This record gives sequence, structure tokens and C-alpha cells, in this order.
Amino acid sequence: MSGIHFVDVDGDKLLGDARRELERLLGDTLQPGDARYLLLLSIMQIILGGFALIDQTGRANLLRYASGETLDALGERVDAPRLPATPASLELRFDLAEAAPVATAIPAGTRVTPDGTGYFATERDLIIPAGAINGSVTADFILNPEIDATAYNGIAPAASFALVDMIPGVSGAVSLTESAGGRAGETDDAYRERIRLAPSHFAATGTADAYKYHALSARTQAIDAGVRQAGPGEVEIAIIPAPDADAGEAVYTVQKYVSDPIRRTLTDQVTVLEAAAVPYDITMTYYAAPLKLAEVVQAVEGPGGAIERYTDWQDSRIGRAINPDKLRALMLEAGAERIDLTDPAYSDVGPTERASVGTVTAESAPLGGDPP
Repeated sequence: MSGIHFVDVDGDKLLGDARRELERLLGDTLQPGDARYLLLLSIMQIILGGFALIDQTGRANLLRYASGETLDALGERVDAPRLPATPASLELRFDLAEAAPVATAIPAGTRVTPDGTGYFATERDLIIPAGAINGSVTADFILNPEIDATAYNGIAPAASFALVDMIPGVSGAVSLTESAGGRAGETDDAYRERIRLAPSHFAATGTADAYKYHALSARTQAIDAGVRQAGPGEVEIAIIPAPDADAGEAVYTVQKYVSDPIRRTLTDQVTVLEAAAVPYDITMTYYAAPLKLAEVVQAVEGPGGAIERYTDWQDSRIGRAINPDKLRALMLEAGAERIDLTDPAYSDVGPTERASVGTVTAESAPLGGDPP
């Protein structure tokens, strides 16, 4: 695969172009020792550096070339954070100089070191009972960006550790187990490959939104989809076919697309059907000023008018409640000044149902007069 560049950083070509343009403007030929040419060379160094930085910045935003924090940001986009370093751990025995008449507490986070460079800290509080001379607790290496996390694997049992946080009566610590488990953070190369694979860990389906996404991706045969769990392992997807699609063909296409094993959850039985219609009628009388009545009638009942806009809005979404307030708002926007609305009444619509307009009866009248 060829390299990707956002800016041409061919120095010879850029210098040649700049030289020719400067000579054209000056009306003179620049010689190698000409002070003007030497100044151009100096300026071109800065320009080329800027071009190279622009190109580098653009490339750094592509997965193929990204590194460091930029690569981390690309991983966030696909919910794939970089795997962090993990600390080495071991079991430590803390020894007292002599048995104490009371319990000795060694708090969580107490630090010890085997070499004065790397540090381990205890995971939890350790209480050495009165009369005892030692006790054991797990300690983890304290990660340090300047120290390889694997460097403190393999510390043998019986290794001595000096106290960093001094505790009265405690003489030191000794390892009881070999230290292990330290792993360096994920390298850029390994992380880059995992980011490429990251989309495959998203659920193909399983969630309602995922099923809806795939239903709407089936060759645009549906303008909306609703999903519900019909029973254990049973998924029902209701669709509104696109206006230019045959309903039966749309259902078949979506069923085939969503049921593909690369999308369907293995244990789900998926059924696609056309959304059940919840019918409603529109019955109303609306009023406007006599001089504007004809104009308002056109804005309400004509093509693209308030009624058509309302039915398009109301009928185009699954689960959208039948809401007469939306019709009122569109009527007022169209110029109606008073609306006597008999139907529809507000009504809920189920998650696999869609509203469907039936009979429309709209009468207009001038304000202060009788209906024509």
C-alpha cells in the first residue's frame, strides 16, 4: 500500500517553483551567489519545515501512522483503550526487631525497595499480633514510566527489602515468593492492530438500537423500525416500508439482511413484519380572517399544507403517539386563527405500531361567519 501524504514536500520542486516565480516578479535571473537567492534558500527552509509539519500532523491522525496520545484518541473512538502496564507482585514478610507487647500495624501502601530504585507497596493493612515477630502481605510494584514494568519480575524468594516508609519496631522485609506478573503497556504496533479489530467486538445485534440500525441499513427499504422482545430469545422488528417500496418485498429484504449470521445474535429468533396500523381520522373546522381565508385554505389543505405535513410527521415513525397538538401548531403556523378539532384525540402507539390516517374532514370558515 502506497504511503499517504497530505502536502507535497518535494524540496527541489518547491524551491524551483519559488525561484521561477521570484525571477518572474523581479524580471531578473538569480545566480547561485545572489543575495536574493540566498535569502530565498533561507526562507524555503522554514516553508519546507512548515509543510513537513502539516503533512506529519495529517498522517498522525490516520490509524496507520498514529502513535502515542494520538493513537490513544483513535482507540477511544472505538471503545478500545490501550492496555496499561501491570505491576509485578509478590508476598512479603515483615519482621519486627523483637516481639512487641501490643499489635503492630503496617498500613496499606507501605513502601519497600530491593535496590533503592524500584518500589513495592503493600496491598492492604497488615496487623502483626502482640507477641508475634512477623507477618506477611502481598505487595505490588509501583509503576513508573521511566522503569520497564517487567524489570522487577523474577525477584527470588528470601530477597531482602529495605523500608522506605519507616515503622517503629519493623526491621525490614523479605520476599516469600518470586515476583511475577509485571507486563509493559501495549506497544503502538500491537495497539494499532487491536484498534483495527475493535469494531468486531461491538455487538452485531442484541440491543434494540443495534437491531434497528441494521433494519434501517437494509437497502433503505424501511424508513423506520421498532424492536421489541416478543419472548425469550424472540425478537420482533416492525418496519415502515419506504414509500416507493413494496411492503412484502421490504419485509423480506429486512428479514434477510438482519438474519444474516454476521449480524444476528446467535440465540435470537428474529421476525420482521410491517408495523401494525393504528388508524385515526381528522375532523375539524378552522377559521381565518375573511380576506385571508382563501390563502389559509391553500396553506392548510393544499399540497404541502398543514394537514399533509401533519400526516407525514405523524405516520412516519413507529411508536409515535397520535398527538393533536402537533396538528394545531401546524394549523396556526399556516394562518388559522381558531381551530375546532374533533378528531384525533391523543392516543399512545405501541413500540411496533404506527399511526395511519384514515378519513380527513376539514371545513373552513371566516371568523365571525358561518362555514361556507
